[in-house]
Amino acid sequence: MRRLRTSQSWQEKRDAIYLLRERSRKREEKVMALLEDIADKEENENLRSLAEASLISIGLKVVETQLKRLDHPSWRTRLDAIRTLQHAAEPDDAEVLLALGSKLYDESVQVRLVVIQALLSMAKSRKDAQASLPPQLMEIFLHKLDDSDAKLRNQMVQAVIEYSNPTDHELVRYVAQRMTSDQVIVRRAAAEIMTSLIIKFDKLYESADRLNENSPLSHLKRLLTYDNQDIQRTALTVMEQISSRQSFVMYTENVETSAEDVKSTLEDQVDAADQVRQHELVLPMRYWEEDHQPT
Repeated sequence: MRRLRTSQSWQEKRDAIYLLRERSRKREEKVMALLEDIADKEENENLRSLAEASLISIGLKVVETQLKRLDHPSWRTRLDAIRTLQHAAEPDDAEVLLALGSKLYDESVQVRLVVIQALLSMAKSRKDAQASLPPQLMEIFLHKLDDSDAKLRNQMVQAVIEYSNPTDHELVRYVAQRMTSDQVIVRRAAAEIMTSLIIKFDKLYESADRLNENSPLSHLKRLLTYDNQDIQRTALTVMEQISSRQSFVMYTENVETSAEDVKSTLEDQVDAADQVRQHELVLPMRYWEEDHQPT
């Protein structure tokens, strides 16, 4: 240990760390403290990594070390860190979950796919399987509904559906907001989530509570009157989904009326558009016939 503290040669320090690595298996307090000091403060990156590897090999500093590796330039190293954290960290460690969630913005689609799989695996292994995931993580899932990878988008939708709390007002509000996106894939994904939230809420509360100000159904009602036909259509698909369920046969009358009004209006607009198109087709034909009458 004296050589490790006094030597200026990194090779000698390296050899000393190898010796300490063997002694560390006995978990001698002084040896452990020295390895931790090197891992935290050593200027030479190779020596720091060697000390970290020594601590990891005996089951110490795994989580702390792997969290740092999540930002490594190599995507393969980031993958290794994610997989290690998946098995080494506590499944309800909020710090680890959020750190992993941040990698859903990683430039590598391989990294993003492994992250969502790790998060879902950790969620399933929690002691309280019904607990919600951290709100910040759910927000990331909803924000990433426009991801370029369809498989990843679907997994995030399923994650929100499975672990969302329908009484989380901020979550419900954000889902409703995502239903107003100008991207079709986002609106459809958010609509699928909203359908699930309404059904979950219905199982928890009596019908009289379905239209309290912050309920999923109240948000849907507001979307039915949104000043945008595409968003109205998206909301209407949710209404049609829930109205097909037995428990919603008698859902609140004014919401049903809103949905019917929207549907009727949209149908009228489609009919009007069809008439315009027919008119546009008939007029040129009429003019052609008039111009080519036999003399």
